[in-house]
Amino acid sequence: MYVQTGEKRSVDESLLTGTSLFPQLQLVFSDTVQERYEVARPLLLGQPLTAKERAEQTAKHPQTVRRYVRHFQNEEMRGLFDEDADVVPHCGSVSEAVRQEVLRLKALYPPLHLREIANIIHATLGARIDHKTVRRILERHPLAYQQRLPLSKFHDYKEPYQARVEVVNLYYRGWNIQSISGFLGVSRKHIYVLLDRFEQEQFAGLATRPMGPRHHHRKLYLPLLKKVADLQKEHPLIGRFRLWDWLLPDDKANVSERTVGKAMAFNRFVYEELSREHAPKAPRTHPFKARTWHQYWFIDHRYLEKIDGVQYYSLCILEGYSRACAEVAVRNRP
Repeated sequence: MYVQTGEKRSVDESLLTGTSLFPQLQLVFSDTVQERYEVARPLLLGQPLTAKERAEQTAKHPQTVRRYVRHFQNEEMRGLFDEDADVVPHCGSVSEAVRQEVLRLKALYPPLHLREIANIIHATLGARIDHKTVRRILERHPLAYQQRLPLSKFHDYKEPYQARVEVVNLYYRGWNIQSISGFLGVSRKHIYVLLDRFEQEQFAGLATRPMGPRHHHRKLYLPLLKKVADLQKEHPLIGRFRLWDWLLPDDKANVSERTVGKAMAFNRFVYEELSREHAPKAPRTHPFKARTWHQYWFIDHRYLEKIDGVQYYSLCILEGYSRACAEVAVRNRP
């Protein structure tokens, strides 16, 4: 890409997508057409970017970015020129279809602006006219203004999806947000939300969504509560981690020991036999509690894993006072 500033200057394409470089690019633009093209260029090239994100990068309004993209898609570079500029060619004569459409739109919704009617004509019929031509047509053919035609409002549609599609259709036919809001009787904020959803998800974003809070999948289902309750009744003093370890592998894969603790607390609230408080037993003194160093020595025998039919176990020699491990031996037993 080259820009004209007295001499041709090359701009690396990889730098044009940067957020902080757009203000610097504005310094080398020779006219507004280059700026408008640069604003819309990432969206025209299919980059994973929305109009709202591009508007934040270029300090524009999202509707302005969308308008630049729509105009370029409809008539390429010609759509980026000002409507009042001399470089924009206009139709020498207006066809009868264009004249009838101008009168129909003005009678359909009188608050429509002249420039907006011209945009709608171009989007629907493909004819390029300016607001001055629209004014001349309306002056030569005065309308007998009537009350609103019996057309459906936004909330009159039986299917909300059809109402949302109608909002998108009117917008891409050239209607602005304020006119759509007045014509369909819906807030402008809601229209912005629908357009953003349509831009990100296409028609799937217009489908009806649940309005309730979105919770995570509940894991405390009744079969799990029943299993936990049975184990609690069989072992009243069991802890949540040991009970979780006794569950089936399929249950252990879906729940954590914290979830098992919540299930145990719920069962204590539901089952009366689990809610009884047992009197804590008085701790007993150890019969061989060492009071000095090397007074007692202990041997700890513990079974390990069984490999190929051979049982392995460990022998640990512990000092009774400090409980320090003096020696460890691993043996096997066929």
